[in-house]
Amino acid sequence: MFPSFAANLTKPPSRFHGAVQMTIPRRAFWAALCLALALVPAACESVKPKKLLPFEPRHLMLWKYYEASPELKAKVEDWTRKLESDNPEVRASAATSLLSTEHPVAIETLIQVLQQSEIPGAKIAVAKAFGFAEDDRAVAPMVALLDDPDPEVQKAASESLARIRTRKTLTRLAEVLQRPDAPLSFKVAAVQTLGAMRDQRAAEPLIPLLTTANGPLREAAKLALEKISNQSLGDDARKWQDWWEARKAKTREQWLEETVEKHEKTIARLEKENEALKTELAVQTVKALDGRADKRDPAPLLEGLKHAYPEVRVYAAKELGKTKSPAVVSALVEALLDKDARVRAAAAASLGELGDRGATSGLSAALRDEDASVREAAARSLGKLKDWGTADALVLLLGDGSEDVCAAAAEALGDIGDQRAVPSLIKALTHSSPKVREAAAGSLGKVRDPRAARPLIQALSDPNERVRWYAADSLGALGQAEAEDPLIAALADENPRVRESAAIALGKLGGVRAVPALTKLLKDADKRVAEQAAEALVRVAGEKFETLDAVATALYNSGDFKRAVLVLDKQLEKYS
Repeated sequence: MFPSFAANLTKPPSRFHGAVQMTIPRRAFWAALCLALALVPAACESVKPKKLLPFEPRHLMLWKYYEASPELKAKVEDWTRKLESDNPEVRASAATSLLSTEHPVAIETLIQVLQQSEIPGAKIAVAKAFGFAEDDRAVAPMVALLDDPDPEVQKAASESLARIRTRKTLTRLAEVLQRPDAPLSFKVAAVQTLGAMRDQRAAEPLIPLLTTANGPLREAAKLALEKISNQSLGDDARKWQDWWEARKAKTREQWLEETVEKHEKTIARLEKENEALKTELAVQTVKALDGRADKRDPAPLLEGLKHAYPEVRVYAAKELGKTKSPAVVSALVEALLDKDARVRAAAAASLGELGDRGATSGLSAALRDEDASVREAAARSLGKLKDWGTADALVLLLGDGSEDVCAAAAEALGDIGDQRAVPSLIKALTHSSPKVREAAAGSLGKVRDPRAARPLIQALSDPNERVRWYAADSLGALGQAEAEDPLIAALADENPRVRESAAIALGKLGGVRAVPALTKLLKDADKRVAEQAAEALVRVAGEKFETLDAVATALYNSGDFKRAVLVLDKQLEKYS
């Protein structure tokens, strides 16, 4: 138990107790006493004594206590009692509340707790309150607590003093080091506290200890100096003194700037090492998941989807798409909200692999994700689900700022096959990005709307070879006769893949006008082009005897005897 200063103030001195208490109320007694004490200086002045007794701070606090409102006095007394609570949270709250009143009686009560309380928890709570507030009014008793028998009290006092970086704190701690009667453990604690303050001014009283102190104290001083300076100069006092002389003239701001710079470098190094450790742990976790006994059981992967490391969640999301289990859809939809974009993108892609339309709503929302890779994956997956209800949202995505997202939206619209998207896909054929034009050209072939024929014919002249390639392929899918001549012209394209695609398309159209151009292509330097030209010739040979004969001869002369026989059989069947 410890005394309450507020409670003590309400008790009259024992020598007055009997008579005064019996004749006048306690409050009236103290009011009269305070008035008398206040008049003492004036009375003494009138008789001009040789020496005046001082007006003690206790008298001022007594006066202020009775000046305070009843509510405040009640709170002070209540908080003082709560400092004795068994609950550390209650003690901490009480100490903080008392300190925040700024009332002299409350402050004196807290100081008396530090000086006289037999309850370690109370002293800890009060010390932490002063430290948190960085209030140095209780520095002296807090320094004394560094010699407290309870190690937890010592720790609380040291940590709190380290927060109160005032000259008063430094001076009090330095005084401990000068006291010959101070125990060694007390001095070591003071040195450690000075180090924890990380204040350049603390270096000056520490350096002499490197030559005058014994082993433990010297070692503590060295460690404290290293903590303050971020230097490793050992226990060589001369080196430390040189270091101090070079830096003592620096302002606190300059010192802090230098310290911050060193800390930033250290933090960067530690962060790099930490990331390396995280990566290694993630790799090991992924290996463990990959080596799971039952690949069909999604449970380990579902747990991996909740892992702390995003690399593990990404792996789990990707693997869940391979399970083909409808049971994992909801977990992957939830993963579309993961804080890591890589996880969201992997989840979106896997939902497309699963092909469950129950994910349509989540994927549609993901089209508005802030990360382009997520929007791209969501668009591709919606294309795989082939839900016409998502076409409008995908059309809007054709105007996305990312070419990859635009291309994915164009491809998805082709997979869905909704002809309402044809005008938007035709417009995309003039997009600034070749990747988007290519995707649009390919998708128009999948939708197979005749309106796309003329725009695709124009795309055969696109400066990008892949756009020309996909345009030729899609014209073959549309089967419009008006594309025959442009495709024949495309057989002379400089790019072999375009020539190959044009040959295939002409074979699908079946027009005999392509026979001469296709015949020339049998000698193309690119084997794939020559192969597709031969295949197209078999298809376009038509019904006329002369055409069939010319095609069979051309194939025979090129060494393609198998196809030549096929054409001859067709000729014999027709004209025998």
